[in-house]
Amino acid sequence: MFNRIFGALAVTVSLLAAVACSGHDPTTDELPEGDGYLETVTVTMSSKLETFAPVLLGDAMGEYERENIRIKYAIARPSDGLVTLSTGKSDVQLTGPTASFFNAVAGGSDIKAVAAGASGNSQSQQGIWVRKDLLGGRAFDASVLEGERVSSAIGTGAQISLVINDELEQVGLDINSIEFQQTGSADILLALQSGATNAGWLVDPFWQEAEASGCCVFGFGVPEDQPGSVVLFGPRLLNEDRELGERFLRAYHRTIENHLLGEYHQNANVMDVVSETTGTPLDVLSKSPSLKFPQSLEISGEYMRDLQEVYARTPNVLGYKHTLSDGEVLDTTLSGAAK
Repeated sequence: MFNRIFGALAVTVSLLAAVACSGHDPTTDELPEGDGYLETVTVTMSSKLETFAPVLLGDAMGEYERENIRIKYAIARPSDGLVTLSTGKSDVQLTGPTASFFNAVAGGSDIKAVAAGASGNSQSQQGIWVRKDLLGGRAFDASVLEGERVSSAIGTGAQISLVINDELEQVGLDINSIEFQQTGSADILLALQSGATNAGWLVDPFWQEAEASGCCVFGFGVPEDQPGSVVLFGPRLLNEDRELGERFLRAYHRTIENHLLGEYHQNANVMDVVSETTGTPLDVLSKSPSLKFPQSLEISGEYMRDLQEVYARTPNVLGYKHTLSDGEVLDTTLSGAAK
């Protein structure tokens, strides 16, 4: 069909022949770029946040184009993103390892975690914030959360369950000592300020606003040895085109190495792009510390097992009985090959 339509165009015929020889499908949306092609990789995320800078910043600075990849963004709730990833409608999801992820894997979805995202930062106050009224003049102690409804963006089955459970266990409680309330990130701050909730998990830039308002006190956040998010791959990059998956992670890793290590908030050029790609004003970004991005990309199997153990404590959160193995939820070879 292509020869019939474009037979008079020798350049196009040559291009199609080159594509055929290289194994690329000319019916895809690949476009010529130099000597290669830009293959579209669809990335799903809940919002364009700084924590996803290895993709957002890397895309804007040409790191993915160097791997002949064009990024297409899809904004969706984490649960909806898992559906599109599992069905092959998207290729990558940037999210937390929620209970929904483990349930999807147990249910037969061909998805795995392949790389870690930003981890906790001791200088950051992303995490649990409580109203001063709840403390009654006392210093924060995790025991004040007992019986409280904690507002979070995902609600029950979020990866912050592990962090919260660890803190509660130090005072003789556990994850079942609280109740989660799913609330939009911006609405959590409003609920805290108005007194509609006594406790909530705040992320950038909302915790800065809570601190400035004086309504609330910071309790605790994600430890530096735990990832705040992970990179999930679907069927295409796990199986159908692993070489493309390696190239994606190579660009992801190179973005961290070249632009996101150390105090990158002091780099004006980087921060201009972060501000532009996330829609967050520079003055807001400057109030928070630089995030900590991993150089190794590795995700601990122990961390994934610990998450499942905590999720399993709450009835009806996990839809299976036996802990999934590391090999069922992780693919560590892709990130290793991408460096």
